[in-house]
Amino acid sequence: HAINSAAIIPSDCGSQLLDGPTLLSPANDTTINQQSVTLKWNTLNNATNYILDVSKDETFLTKIVDGEELTTTTRNLTNLAWDQTIYWRVKAVISGSETEWSEIWHFTPSENAQLPAIPILTSPADGAINQDTSSILFTWQQAQYAITYEFELSTNNNFSVIINQENNITGTTHSVVNFFSDTEYFWRVRAVNDDGMSGWSNISNFVTLKTGTSSVREGLLNGKQYKLSPNPAEDIIMIKVSDENLSLEEIIIYNISGKEILKRNNNIYNVNQQMIDISNLQTGVYYIKLISNNENTIIKFIKK
Repeated sequence: HAINSAAIIPSDCGSQLLDGPTLLSPANDTTINQQSVTLKWNTLNNATNYILDVSKDETFLTKIVDGEELTTTTRNLTNLAWDQTIYWRVKAVISGSETEWSEIWHFTPSENAQLPAIPILTSPADGAINQDTSSILFTWQQAQYAITYEFELSTNNNFSVIINQENNITGTTHSVVNFFSDTEYFWRVRAVNDDGMSGWSNISNFVTLKTGTSSVREGLLNGKQYKLSPNPAEDIIMIKVSDENLSLEEIIIYNISGKEILKRNNNIYNVNQQMIDISNLQTGVYYIKLISNNENTIIKFIKK
């Protein structure tokens, strides 16, 4: 008997579905100390709308929101029950076809949670230009109730492409090396403790040096010009400020890993020149942080 060849042709010849959106907040597997929250996810190119599921169980049998169609990338949830874990997922519609579902994320409202405060970023300053391409030290303020921090660096402000990610940072600094020249970067930090995570900090951006440009070891602090020299240095570095009334209350030196090496509390006013002995430092790259009137700046220098 003849065999009908059509019977052995695979029936599933459809094209593969596009990847779904990336969920942004609240962070996955976290605790929130409120009964309302805004769900956020990233924008997909050419998406006409999004479909949202929210459930009390990870199998989505007990849905709070069932396939709701949205034209934005946010959705507010209110009147959530304490200690009830919430699961959510999103997919997009592009050219009339649905994408895959996103990952499933979950969070739990808890009345007793004491979440850490959101960190405040300090350096590089938002909008900074001519940043060094070899290495940059990122710093932020200590957040209340924080135990550790998470850091993200991206080349776009929706963080869909992560250049550097670091978890379990115990201090308030993080060093990253090898940047592209003449490129805009975006970074953010959030705090973590045993109850959960804070929200992400405000996003800060900066632009690196153009190819062939020398890094200038001078700039402005409280509107006054400072200069560090020599750089590289062997025994002594000198910091000069253009205004004798500018006070440098604190000077901190970090190694390339972000570890504090030296700290000087000056509390000296009307001194526009500071000499710092670095003869005991090992050869390598360091950062020096100048603090004046609640503002700060960071300069990289090389110890010969």
